[in-house]
Amino acid sequence: MIDRRQFVSGSLAMLSASRLAGQDVQWPSPVLDVHLHPRHGDDREIDHLRGAGITRAVLLPSLGSQERARDLAIKSPAQFSWFGNADVRLPDAIQGLRGQLTSGAIGMGELKYPLDIDGPEMRRVYDLAAEIRVPVLMHYQEGAFNSGIARLPALLKAYPKTTFIGHANSWWAHISAEVDDKVGYPSAPSKRAA
Repeated sequence: MIDRRQFVSGSLAMLSASRLAGQDVQWPSPVLDVHLHPRHGDDREIDHLRGAGITRAVLLPSLGSQERARDLAIKSPAQFSWFGNADVRLPDAIQGLRGQLTSGAIGMGELKYPLDIDGPEMRRVYDLAAEIRVPVLMHYQEGAFNSGIARLPALLKAYPKTTFIGHANSWWAHISAEVDDKVGYPSAPSKRAA
């Protein structure tokens, strides 16, 4: 088994060699990118998939690009699916997310708001995710976005029917038994819990 750093460096070497040879990347099996933000401009997402050797991607729109994500998934359903997004701090956010989910979104995210992970705004999102049975992808960055990751175990117990997908600084830092929330992405090896 290889670790994350070995995977990334090997992948970059393969991408570089393929691009230098003027070829699209060819992986030995299908690759799903679960974190592609819609780009502005015609077919840039398709070009990204081809250039990186990705078979299919889940589009994670920012506020304002939800319609583009939906339209790409409708236009190219073999290549794209999409998640819904809304400013969860607003009172009508759940209504907006519900509308996106009934219009074809297969999850919610990347949710990246300056809130506590167990605050009332986020709890409404978790309730909707459990009700409709879709995942919610969170950007955990202590002190900035979705703070309070140390309380995540209690949240998982409180929402057993909600599927959480973790991402970002605090998420990756907390795969180690020794965590420094003041550091961005950790550079030291992960430590096993005792």
